[in-house]
Amino acid sequence: MIPSDYLKIYTAEPGELANTALYEKVYRQLPAFRKQRADKYNNENVRLESVAAFGLLIYALKQAGLPMDRPSIWDELDCRVTEKGKPYFAGIQDIHFSLSHTKGAVLCAISGTNIGCDIEVPDRKVDIAGIERLVLSDKEREKFDICDRLAFFRIWTRKEAYVKYTGEGLGAEFNTFSVDETDIPSFTDEQDGYVRAVCSPLISFMPEIAKVALSRFFLD
Repeated sequence: MIPSDYLKIYTAEPGELANTALYEKVYRQLPAFRKQRADKYNNENVRLESVAAFGLLIYALKQAGLPMDRPSIWDELDCRVTEKGKPYFAGIQDIHFSLSHTKGAVLCAISGTNIGCDIEVPDRKVDIAGIERLVLSDKEREKFDICDRLAFFRIWTRKEAYVKYTGEGLGAEFNTFSVDETDIPSFTDEQDGYVRAVCSPLISFMPEIAKVALSRFFLD
């Protein structure tokens, strides 16, 4: 469906969906399982992030040439989730994607080969001293400065992107491997107060990330 070397990364602001008309327009286009997942969130911000992330995926698929307006498209894609939580399309196997969301932002990567992505807010309330042994390998801890929050989140997001790529998911033991020694490259950047990471065999540097206005795509 798309070339094996195809790779696009997009980001958007879930706060846009505070607009009721926009939220309903995006929500109506989601597959049933994603609607059910969104409906379970009591926290409104998390619910908006969940819906916005799949809304961004719809945008990404549309840009890749898929007929997202066709009523049967989700049946054709046949979106499933592995036992470890990795989403994939069983119906069209040469389209790969990865989603991530955090407070105030969502991220979507789409590719013709396997892909993983992650986004985090480095100023979130995280006790780095309390979790560094769970996130960092012994080799990484030897060089780590506990006061360098950005360095910690660069490693964390790259590891998140990597285990999404491999399909290990959140059950992976991050402290058992060093991110610079993984077999698939991953890179990060810091933009607009977020740390973003992408893992893909197609890249040798952090790819450009396009910012999408969901209101312009869904309401215009």
